[in-house]
Amino acid sequence: MNEPSPFFPDLLARFMHTQDKPECWITVEEFRDLFDLDKSFSPALSGFFRRLYNSPSIPGPYTVVRIETVAAPEMTGRTIRRYLVRVRPVKRDRHSHEDTEVSALPATATVKSRQRGII
Repeated sequence: MNEPSPFFPDLLARFMHTQDKPECWITVEEFRDLFDLDKSFSPALSGFFRRLYNSPSIPGPYTVVRIETVAAPEMTGRTIRRYLVRVRPVKRDRHSHEDTEVSALPATATVKSRQRGII
């Protein structure tokens, strides 16, 4: 009955994998609807996307490269933010061979222990 809280980086990886594109626009509402998350997760999701935008040192294969504020078409006076999520470029070693294939996704995404409850 008590389900564990969703781990946003895993959900983002699932979302990007289904999109099969190197970058994609998403809103918090679309993300919540896609993964059937409660509305109470909206501030945390918004903070997660903003953190990916503001802190390039956050580990993981994805980053937010742009945030746009748009007017909500169904409600006058309300604005929503949409986030452009992009696959983080892979840094190549200077001494690597060109025929060596480098994966765009790291084996595991590590999160500092103080961030575990946040993202």
